[in-house]
Amino acid sequence: MKKRRRPRVRKEGHGKNLTLVGHLSELRRRILVMGLLFLSCSLLAYQFSEIFIRRLIQLVPEVSFVFITLAELLRGTIKLAF
Repeated sequence: MKKRRRPRVRKEGHGKNLTLVGHLSELRRRILVMGLLFLSCSLLAYQFSEIFIRRLIQLVPEVSFVFITLAELLRGTIKLAF
């Protein structure tokens, strides 16, 4: 016996003919969501960057994490977080 498929409920704006302004507002919303998601994940990774650095040094003990200035240390930590 075949199961009946329920009709899909479409979100607002999906499957409809949108105007240029509608498409741009949806694009703006999606870019904003992705930017916030990227920022929150980067901040979370930055919180654990010291643990990542320690773990990397433990894996290869003959390699050291060398920095000359404080800005270089910060740049390396941020690169690791991204």
